[in-house]
Amino acid sequence: MTILAPDERFVHRPLSTKEPFDPDPALTRPLGLLVAAAGATLRRGRLAEVRPDSRSVVTGDGETIGYDTLIVAVGARTVPALGPPAITFSGASDAAAVREMVDDVARTALAGRDVALAFVVPPGPGWDLPAYELSLASAHALELAGATPLARVLLVTPERRPLEIMGDVPSDAVAKDLAAARVEFVPDADVRDYDGAELHAAAGRRIHADRVVALPHFTGPGIAGLPRDPQGFVPATWTDSRVPGLERVFVIGDAGGFPVKQGGLACQQAQLAAHAICVALGIESDLEAWEPALRVAMWNGEGHRYMRVDLGGGHSESVGVTSDREELWTPGEKIAGRFLPGLLDGSGRESLIDWAPRPPHDIDAV
Repeated sequence: MTILAPDERFVHRPLSTKEPFDPDPALTRPLGLLVAAAGATLRRGRLAEVRPDSRSVVTGDGETIGYDTLIVAVGARTVPALGPPAITFSGASDAAAVREMVDDVARTALAGRDVALAFVVPPGPGWDLPAYELSLASAHALELAGATPLARVLLVTPERRPLEIMGDVPSDAVAKDLAAARVEFVPDADVRDYDGAELHAAAGRRIHADRVVALPHFTGPGIAGLPRDPQGFVPATWTDSRVPGLERVFVIGDAGGFPVKQGGLACQQAQLAAHAICVALGIESDLEAWEPALRVAMWNGEGHRYMRVDLGGGHSESVGVTSDREELWTPGEKIAGRFLPGLLDGSGRESLIDWAPRPPHDIDAV
């Protein structure tokens, strides 16, 4: 196994929302050590082109590397959804800017002036959770600073309900979390622009905001030689993560066409690809089970709310379960996967076990 990657360190992106408030040393790991622990070889470089006819890839430096089987996991491209003076939160590199904005909002409120801080989810493929975590953690920080109620926090999203993809029960619980934290949920908002005073949404809607943090737009990776859908993402089969029309090529994670860009789903897609590769090689595999699920640990500035919902065909098929008192899977990591948590913590454990909340006290709704 050879891993081609441009970076020296693995960035654990789900932890990046903590960085403005509580920097976490577990955010990054030396990529070489992780690759070696997985029994693979690391080559530095960026994927530029796939040549299926010759079963080879070309790096950004023009180097050609042959393959028998190829897994493409290059992620999506991100572009700002809103221009200045809004700031874009794409990860840990934007943490300082977010913290500076929250501190500025606190100073303004403590000076006796009303001020509204909005976190904006753009329409389109992506993952909304960072906006929820940032808004909840910001509200918590502003309360600790004594800046409420003059400092208002808004969560502006095209969703009809909070985290609606997680199902009815988790959505209702998240709505209560937002209300308890005094985060104003603004639904059905397809935001297109920001003029420094108002967010401009579809159908002429205007939303007042003095400061704005927006999540980015996601677009496909644009790798030459790979098929792409109208948004630039690489299509993949739902059952085994194969790229249709290409022999022995798989795509997992944000580069693929599934509209939800979430690390736990990427782990499940990787498991499907690994099983298919083992079968092709005549190797026994216990990775075949495929019951797709979204597992989410939402950080609120103090603790986590755990949520799980079953998926099928890309659409929610259950009401979901949630608990803010106990983990719903083991190991209860931000990215739920059979192999990745054990690789990151050095234990080498291989497991992913789902649990049900213990009724009636540890479940928010039935």
